[in-house]
Amino acid sequence: TTPLNLPKTESDTLKIWYGPIKFEPSNGVVNFPLRHIDANSLFSANWDKGTIVTKKNGDRFLGTYYPISRYPLSQLKEPYKSKLPGGIDLVDPYFTQYGNLDEKFSKPVTIKGTLEKNINELIGDDNDLAIIAWDMDSQTWRKIGDKSNFSGKNFSVDIAESTIIAIVDTNGTFIAGGKVFPDLPNIGPDACLTGGTTLTPFQDANIHWSKYYVCQLYKLGAVSGFLDGPMAGLYVPEGLVTRAELLTTMMKLYGYDVANVNTDGLFPDVRKDEWFAAYIAKARELGIVDGYDDGTFRPHRYVNRAEAMKIVLNSAKNIGRVSFEIERRAQLMDDDNIAGFVDVPESEWYSHFVSYAKRKNILSGKTDAAFHADHALTRGEMAKIAYLTFIVE
Repeated sequence: TTPLNLPKTESDTLKIWYGPIKFEPSNGVVNFPLRHIDANSLFSANWDKGTIVTKKNGDRFLGTYYPISRYPLSQLKEPYKSKLPGGIDLVDPYFTQYGNLDEKFSKPVTIKGTLEKNINELIGDDNDLAIIAWDMDSQTWRKIGDKSNFSGKNFSVDIAESTIIAIVDTNGTFIAGGKVFPDLPNIGPDACLTGGTTLTPFQDANIHWSKYYVCQLYKLGAVSGFLDGPMAGLYVPEGLVTRAELLTTMMKLYGYDVANVNTDGLFPDVRKDEWFAAYIAKARELGIVDGYDDGTFRPHRYVNRAEAMKIVLNSAKNIGRVSFEIERRAQLMDDDNIAGFVDVPESEWYSHFVSYAKRKNILSGKTDAAFHADHALTRGEMAKIAYLTFIVE
């Protein structure tokens, strides 16, 4: 199908299009009402005039959008598939994807579709129906709609970014975003402080494998979850961690005093009024971090597993840095040329941190026995490695 080159000129006339849409000619702006329809399913994405599309990094999106695609669970890729909430059933056997999963919209885009059966035939009076979508920022599935989004066979739901949508029966499974169900224990500020409980104040963490580690970090004052916004009161254990968040967590965990730290002359990309500025300044003063070769710190960048191990271990007051030099020398004396994991050659800059963490049982790797240094660290993984480092003798 011939692509539609979005024009720069504005119009109030609705445009209906079944093929690809190119955003470069309009500099990422939809300048008229637009209904983008998939010819096979007749599902549509409905755009308001004046919607601006940007990439996750804030740049204007200048690429191509194809019509909505629909595919079964067997074709759902990772990490989306493995991060589906446990205990759910698919009401609609197909997932609905729109966009490249890297774009945000300045105005909501409305997804409309028609199922094969009336929603009441599919789920009856069950109130556990949810429309869930992949959230780009938290890297997890979130609830964006419920039964009220349906009328017979038809549904309509707004999205704020390119995403994958699924219509599910939650069977009582908690999913962040909309109504919380069922009422899971949210035990408030005294969580983890009495009775030896391993429940946290965060409903989503209480059903996650990392809840013990999250509980310990909460008890030690190193994490507090999200305080505001759509994630308020949640920990989001499958969400990704920025470099600023990880460093701040470690500095709090070890009780570094930042009350009188000088935040002048910080990295050029760290403003002195940022909430994390004092922690970064203190860490730089102590040699815990030194930034990138270009002089920046990149506080909002998601930290990968290799960078995380350096920050975590360098922050640890209970581990002298001489330990890592001993580890480096020990590597030179062996003959296997790998640092604990098959994908970590001893020649890599982070190898001695990884081999130390493996030997101290801080790290266990992934299911394939590899370390995956370039994979982004999740908040659940952060809680585990931070706490296991904290208790190393």
